[in-house]
Amino acid sequence: MTTATFRSDVEVDRALDYLQRRTGLTKSAATRQAILQAARDARHADLLAESEALLRDPIDLAEARQVTSEMAAISAW
Repeated sequence: MTTATFRSDVEVDRALDYLQRRTGLTKSAATRQAILQAARDARHADLLAESEALLRDPIDLAEARQVTSEMAAISAW
């Protein structure tokens, strides 16, 4: 496990104090939780951007239409 040190400002100190009071977490735990949430948010934003790009990709759209057509042709319903 790595030890991280950072310089905070008044706004961050207040937010960290609030989280500590609100959740009962230690400052270290609140900081870890915030970092993990920020990483999840960033990953979500990346996946959203990727999916939006695929929706505009004519090659991917053509392949999806082709697969849909092929699946309809072999459907038992």
